[in-house]
Amino acid sequence: MANTISCSRCKGKWDCLGKEYYSPGDIKFCVPQIQWVLANGELLNSGSWVTESSSAVDMPRVQKGGRKTAKFINPLEVFAEVSRRLEWCGLDGLLVYLFYGYSLDEFLLGKYYRLQPQEVRHRIEAVMWFCSGFNFFPRPYRRWHIYRDFENWKSQREVKVG
Repeated sequence: MANTISCSRCKGKWDCLGKEYYSPGDIKFCVPQIQWVLANGELLNSGSWVTESSSAVDMPRVQKGGRKTAKFINPLEVFAEVSRRLEWCGLDGLLVYLFYGYSLDEFLLGKYYRLQPQEVRHRIEAVMWFCSGFNFFPRPYRRWHIYRDFENWKSQREVKVG
């Protein structure tokens, strides 16, 4: 049975790891949710939401007056937001899309990119952390990635010296 605990109650980015289903209100763009959106991208891009039984269903929209929108906008908006975040990462974002969306492994991606599998995994993890979070602020991915690696290197050096 699918774990349907609301992700808004998660205390950390990995608390919702392993869930098979997210309702539209649960999406906070944490790392496991981005993986789930990419794995179900074809279905979401067609305008349907995934149900707990993994079959497609059209999402009903509750209208509270005012502007009327189409019932398929919510899945499209979620997939478009993840795609927009991945586009900010350039070719590394494409790595993530191919890895989670098409289930290509690190060895095959490394062969196409001419990288070692460890470097492919490192780039995938960096993109996922860059793209995660509900209040995503577009900033240059390369600058963030270089700063992140420098901070990791500096912290490792302090531990070894101290």
